[in-house]
Amino acid sequence: QQQQQQQNQQPFQYQEQYQNYQYYEQQYQNQYDYEGRVAYFTEDVNLNQQYAYQQIYYPAWFNSQKYGQKTQYQNGEAFYYYLQQVLARYNLERYANNLPTVQPFQFYQNIQPGYNPQLQYHNGHAVPARPNNVDYKNANAFYYQQ
Repeated sequence: QQQQQQQNQQPFQYQEQYQNYQYYEQQYQNQYDYEGRVAYFTEDVNLNQQYAYQQIYYPAWFNSQKYGQKTQYQNGEAFYYYLQQVLARYNLERYANNLPTVQPFQFYQNIQPGYNPQLQYHNGHAVPARPNNVDYKNANAFYYQQ
């Protein structure tokens, strides 16, 4: 009977289902790349997922008068609050890593820090990286009204 019970008792096995999260600091950081110190924040999968959820839950195109939904009247306020909190946390992480706070975007200055997400599209092609000191006014992909 003991042998039969031992055969019936299978060891507990679980399958690990998780997002493969890599520690990005070692990949990005060199002595000239100070932005790599906060790559753990900018490459956070859960933060990106929260942002996508925010976009779904508070869609910018939603018209409460047209669809008769009264709960969506504060979409802009909730979105602004969310971005304000993320920026505050990002500045805190930068401060903790001896980096200056984020400067406001200037339309007539080059974008200094480059960014390499090391991601790929569903077809296997790599997402293009942004090199340092990009003059976005000369890039073909950017159109803006002055």
